[in-house]
Amino acid sequence: MIRLDSVPATFRYSMRYVLRESYPPYGFYILNRMGMDDYIQRLFPEDDIGAHGSYLMLRSYPEFTTRRLSLAHSTSEEIPHKFADCYAVPNPEKLLIKDKGRSQTVGLWMFATDAREPMIDVMMR
Repeated sequence: MIRLDSVPATFRYSMRYVLRESYPPYGFYILNRMGMDDYIQRLFPEDDIGAHGSYLMLRSYPEFTTRRLSLAHSTSEEIPHKFADCYAVPNPEKLLIKDKGRSQTVGLWMFATDAREPMIDVMMR
């Protein structure tokens, strides 16, 4: 599990949810305002996202995703549009963890602020 909350206190991070021009269309960036060590995570339909208190837990399945994208790209000579049907995962909520294979889990601690909507709420949508 990657724990960004274990980074020394001298680092300051800012998280941004993004809409990309290519597949996958959604993801997030955690920008290190004190250096060059940014964290970028793309979000795929097969990923599992959950809130546990002030932590956002994200479980991705890199091998499953690589196989799925290879299959999607084999159907066309051109790179499909980011919302093309070849990327669709029918009923992703019905996929079992054992069918998706090895996973990677990221735990993100979210600092709540009254200045804007909590990032956990944004990410859970």
